[in-house]
Amino acid sequence: MAEAGGRVVGFLHCYVQRRRTAGPWAELLLMEMGTHADWRRRGIGRAMVAAMEAWMKENGVAEVWVPASTYAVGFYGKCGFVADEGEILVKELH
Repeated sequence: MAEAGGRVVGFLHCYVQRRRTAGPWAELLLMEMGTHADWRRRGIGRAMVAAMEAWMKENGVAEVWVPASTYAVGFYGKCGFVADEGEILVKELH
């Protein structure tokens, strides 16, 4: 969650699962995220993605994917995700 002034202004929901393909045993599935309308375009979404990536590095999870809706593709692209399977976007940490 992202908070400001004691108020929740954003959230990111993800979980670790087994990989779909050969490679490291786990990947992260980013199920959904959102920022309160009054707090958008202030870097909160990017900060939540950065916090998620830091957790991934600390826990040895090398890949995250998100079944992004069409309106969110641009945001995820700016965060380094690329198209994988249709609307699914993937980001591999190096």
